[in-house]
Amino acid sequence: MQKFLLFAKPLGFDMNQLGELVQKIKESFCLTLVHFYPLAGRLATLKKEESIDLAIYIACNKGSRARFIHASLDLAIDDILSPTYAPGNVRSFFDHRRSINYYGHTKSLLTIQVTELTDGIFIGCSMNHMATSTKADYGELLEQSLGWAVWLLHHAVINQTRVSHEQIESWLQSGELLRASDPPDAYSKLLGCSLRFNMYVTEFGLGKPVAVLNGSTNKFDGKLIVNPGAEEGGSMDFGICLLLHVMTSLVSDKELMRQSLSL
Repeated sequence: MQKFLLFAKPLGFDMNQLGELVQKIKESFCLTLVHFYPLAGRLATLKKEESIDLAIYIACNKGSRARFIHASLDLAIDDILSPTYAPGNVRSFFDHRRSINYYGHTKSLLTIQVTELTDGIFIGCSMNHMATSTKADYGELLEQSLGWAVWLLHHAVINQTRVSHEQIESWLQSGELLRASDPPDAYSKLLGCSLRFNMYVTEFGLGKPVAVLNGSTNKFDGKLIVNPGAEEGGSMDFGICLLLHVMTSLVSDKELMRQSLSL
């Protein structure tokens, strides 16, 4: 999972203020890990004796694996938001490039990267999806214990249907490890993100973000991304991820684009 917030530097923003901002984000990061301490652990595999079964769990006694990165890049906000195609070096704003969940055995489960631009600040979050998947709502989790969240996941596993188990067995036999950026098939569409949390209200002392976007691992052909928008009154940010030739045909359809802009 890769998400980022892009902020414009306030007028007169200097190196001292940058240092204070980075320190504030570090402190916020540390406080988050107090509440969600498993994110500072790493994945571990337990093999049961005289059995082929394996159990993958989060080990919190293997040393801290959460990462905080501070970097800088000679790019401006317009270099990121204006081009039709995102610059390739934007991928360097995130940790865990081309990673899969299993890599959590050796890589961090959570990384925050703050990248200074010439006129902005880029705050990117990379998180292992295996460590955060749950059907509860970032409210119920605060009211309940960590064991309660684990119980929810266990309940979801034991309630899988026979067909689901057959699909899992077939996948295990194939030995194929999928990435989030691998499309399920050519005709599927997947709607992602959450309308429950408006990321535009996130405040680090820089004002409202100028953009809330996703990293490359959240994108593949057929992915639809919806977030609450920057404008009040129910606005939405709506992203469509399609193959190049399909997207070219889509934006070339003047009547479709005219109708879309009028919505």
